[in-house]
Amino acid sequence: MAKSRGVDPDLDDIEAALASLRALTTDERISLGGVLAVLVGRRSDGWDLEPTAKGAERFSAALLRSILCGVLELPAEQLTALEPLSAPPLEGDPPLSPEPFAESLPASAARREELLHGLAALLAVGSGASGAGGGAQGRPPLLLGYDARCRQLVCDAAGALGVDWRAVARREAQLAAALATLPAKLRALRDSGGASRL
Repeated sequence: MAKSRGVDPDLDDIEAALASLRALTTDERISLGGVLAVLVGRRSDGWDLEPTAKGAERFSAALLRSILCGVLELPAEQLTALEPLSAPPLEGDPPLSPEPFAESLPASAARREELLHGLAALLAVGSGASGAGGGAQGRPPLLLGYDARCRQLVCDAAGALGVDWRAVARREAQLAAALATLPAKLRALRDSGGASRL
């Protein structure tokens, strides 16, 4: 991938991945949200581990809201439409397939890999939490961070989109290394006048 004029190649790589994700049309963002909602639903039985008060949000629902509203910047009505897909399937029901949603996404494996890299980067960096569409019942979007469940979701999405997980994992390792030194790099960007790029 060609690097831009930035201060640091790692930050340029992250920025390019984010730009690729944000270049999706609204329909493509909805389709990616549908893929992720179905995949969250497949895992939600094992992921909703935190105790919740009556009426509180499940982890799976909070994760989906984080992605749809905070990362993909979709409006609350799209969250309302897709959130039921993140609920555990009823006993005896066949599992939902993400394929109908995936068919509407760019077909190129390289483009899809870039989308997954952007998704992981946004979850890890916490970009997009302010000014996004807002959650259901007026809840603001939140970004939960990049834990093992988020990593599994990105892995599942790679499988659903036909992307080699090893390629995504390599980019993920590069992202982790870049984030480890991010404070110093942000200071360098600020001092160079380039902080507005992030």
